[in-house]
Amino acid sequence: MIFHVNTIIAIHVVLVLLALLVFVIGLFLPKTKSAERSVEFNAVPEEIWSIATEVEQQPRWRTDLKKVEILERTPEYEVWTESPASGAPLTCKTREKVLFKRYEMEITRPSVFHGRRIIELN
Repeated sequence: MIFHVNTIIAIHVVLVLLALLVFVIGLFLPKTKSAERSVEFNAVPEEIWSIATEVEQQPRWRTDLKKVEILERTPEYEVWTESPASGAPLTCKTREKVLFKRYEMEITRPSVFHGRRIIELN
């Protein structure tokens, strides 16, 4: 019986140490992730702007995107759901639109994942 109790205690100690190890490793992981990409196109900014900012047309050129559903549209912003080819849908919202210069959107749902996509034209 003592061997059985010692085994159970040892298993609990190992599980607590593993949990502690995962926690400590998590402390060293970066809090945010950032990526940047620059692309040059042989086109005028107006052409690129119309392609990049018409969110309902993005599944035509974004291979990671299955469909887009517009949820709300006003002169100031749009809210839409992106259904990716794989994974859970994301709800997005326009943050800023400066005609032919800058387009910024943010991911608003799910709440466990957030981020922004920024398009700047020069």
